[in-house]
Amino acid sequence: MMRSRTSAALLVATASILTTRVAAADCAGADKSCPTSVSQAMAQSGNRFPLILSIGVRSLSYAPSSHDRFDGNIQASPMGYSFNGDALGDAPLRAYGLEIGADYALTPLIYAGLATAWGEGSWTSQGFQSGGVSVSPRATVNSHMWLTGPRVGVRLPLGPVSFRAEVLGGAEWIDLQQFAGMAGSQMTADASTVSWLVEPRVSADLWVTPYLVVSAFGAMPGANTQAANGGLMLAWHWRSFDGRYSGVL
Repeated sequence: MMRSRTSAALLVATASILTTRVAAADCAGADKSCPTSVSQAMAQSGNRFPLILSIGVRSLSYAPSSHDRFDGNIQASPMGYSFNGDALGDAPLRAYGLEIGADYALTPLIYAGLATAWGEGSWTSQGFQSGGVSVSPRATVNSHMWLTGPRVGVRLPLGPVSFRAEVLGGAEWIDLQQFAGMAGSQMTADASTVSWLVEPRVSADLWVTPYLVVSAFGAMPGANTQAANGGLMLAWHWRSFDGRYSGVL
């Protein structure tokens, strides 16, 4: 938690510094340092709302924690069971899927928005006891994860390449398909929980057109290196280069 707070504080400080130094968009007027296609696109889109829509593929993870409680349901029985997250072992659970996002560039260097991601994966661990129930994994694809929340970030534009740092804060939902054994029989079951999430991430962008960006990112939920994730995103920017092609001065 301390690492997450430190990451958020550094991001806020960086955003504050960049805000005080941002100037009018370049590639306009007498500025001849930009490619002609960039200058034209920025002139044509200068009055547009700086909306950003993104979609991509990514990995998700959940680091088992004793602070999270999973509630289990047995499909063929009215009985239920529960266990703490650390019963799943020490290794993070992983899933692979999609992410979509919508952001608004508050300035050419600072943006905020919302993101949602979901994925499926496989969890394996030794069986364990939960009360009078013996719990073990079932099926091949047996874990489902979904996360959502607001995010805020800063951008360093360097012409056709830019770098970003952001933090997403929200919630992550985890559902696990399991076998529940009791009284000599094994029945299908599932257990789920919702966990608070703070996910710092860094991204490298390549502007393939003045409006279209391909990005690679790395994320570290809860500042936990073992739970690190990554992905590839495709984003459409309604305002070319978010209003700034290069530099922060």
